[in-house]
Amino acid sequence: MPEYNEQYREPTLAVYTGSVSTGCGAADSGVGPFYCTRDQTIYLDLSFYDTLISRYGAKQGDFVMSYVIAHEAGHHVQTLLGVTDQLNTLRQQISTGSISQTEFNTYSVRYELQADYLAGVVARFIKDKGYLEQGDLSEALSAAAAVGDDSIQKKYQGYADPDTFNHGTSQQRQTWFMKGYEAGDLSQWDTFEGSI
Repeated sequence: MPEYNEQYREPTLAVYTGSVSTGCGAADSGVGPFYCTRDQTIYLDLSFYDTLISRYGAKQGDFVMSYVIAHEAGHHVQTLLGVTDQLNTLRQQISTGSISQTEFNTYSVRYELQADYLAGVVARFIKDKGYLEQGDLSEALSAAAAVGDDSIQKKYQGYADPDTFNHGTSQQRQTWFMKGYEAGDLSQWDTFEGSI
């Protein structure tokens, strides 16, 4: 397993309704949950749970939001380890024409799947502490499937366009969550190598 010599600093969790001012600018509930690198804060609009259930079709349950928060905390870990900076460098190359938006999207998908892997590691930690309840994994997998790019696009435009994916398919998101859960550590977290 790779060694990471970073001191972990916990992110802040900001729960809001409607709109919020962040280190990354203003945001509203339409943005969905997100992690702001500038203030190292996870922002969570309380209405997102209802959106996941009623609009996207996730199962009801407390672990749905645990998955969402753990995914965003995964972005915090990626920031601490420099992965986010690498992705941002690639994002800047779009404007110079070094890479296309479609090429960048493939990196974005790998980045998001890595956060799903880390969410799985969190779920494993919760299980090992004895707090995982029956049905929790099913709830997390349901949420991961509900927010897959293919699922969302089919629901709203009637078809999926893989070139525009930026988070991964429902199957990919579930697969990487379970890889993290099964490993319970960072040993298999490199989504940037090999097939996804």
